[in-house]
Amino acid sequence: MIDIILSGFVGAVLGSIIVAGYEEYKFRRTNRLSIAKEKLEKLYSPLYFFLENSKNISKTNEDQFLNTKEQDAFIDEIITKYYYLADDDLRQNILLLHSISRYRPGNKDTFKDIFSKIRVGYEKYSELVGFRG
Repeated sequence: MIDIILSGFVGAVLGSIIVAGYEEYKFRRTNRLSIAKEKLEKLYSPLYFFLENSKNISKTNEDQFLNTKEQDAFIDEIITKYYYLADDDLRQNILLLHSISRYRPGNKDTFKDIFSKIRVGYEKYSELVGFRG
């Protein structure tokens, strides 16, 4: 009789541990997906869109943003509001994309690296959230 009670107790404890572990996994995964979705929607997608749109409009293969007041204002707003969402490697130089810095001659060399990081982030977070665009 004690064997049955003991085995039931051990089964209940093991079951509780497994359920708690699974719930922790689900919580972390949901949290990770939520952060990835926010990064994609608020930072990487808009910057990627402007980068690709500028390339198509200018009909060059060169990575650049167009020089328009509307685009400058929108990019400045994205960078200012969502700077905290940038991955560490992008965060180091993303402020150079702000219109105050963007048109300084010495900063142009850094842009290829920044644009590459925008693309990598966009692709990484798109894949993570399951976006097939």
